[in-house]
Amino acid sequence: MLVRSAAAIAEARAPGRNGGWDKESLVYDLDWEWDGRLAEWRAVLTETDGLRPVL
Repeated sequence: MLVRSAAAIAEARAPGRNGGWDKESLVYDLDWEWDGRLAEWRAVLTETDGLRPVL
């Protein structure tokens, strides 16, 4: 099992191989809209500004 696992890891680390996955889309949401999300976050902060913190 260890030999097969080591071989699979070595194959995955081989240069030029990405396993058919786009690393950018694996880590980052390509449809993420930074300006819209930031505006939404700021609106929530404004709405909850007077509320007491709760644990």
